[in-house]
Amino acid sequence: VFQVFVDERGRFRNVLAEDLKALLNLYEASHLRFEGEHILKEAMDFTTHHLRESTTKSNNSDCTLAIQIAHALEIPLSRRMLRSEARNYIDLYERMPGHHSCLLKLAKLDFNNVQSLYQAEVKEMS
Repeated sequence: VFQVFVDERGRFRNVLAEDLKALLNLYEASHLRFEGEHILKEAMDFTTHHLRESTTKSNNSDCTLAIQIAHALEIPLSRRMLRSEARNYIDLYERMPGHHSCLLKLAKLDFNNVQSLYQAEVKEMS
């Protein structure tokens, strides 16, 4: 699947570094590799380099993407606690220009509903 991103020498194309969102997605995907998947190791090295480079540039106009990149470089998505990550993303999504308010409201309701369920279960166990 990832062969389409490499050139004839087997290196990732530098043009990929221009699309930070795609680069971030490739970075997250590279963390799901198994031993022996060399192309994903190369993808991780390539994306890590370019994402770190993007954080040092002050002209990154998309603040929410910059936050996502910094967060991903700190802890990849595959190693985060999903419930706390859901809460973080709800806050981030709320700051995104053009977010869908109904979707945001549904996400908040779902999160709060699951939290209430967890609290009831903990109360029942104590």
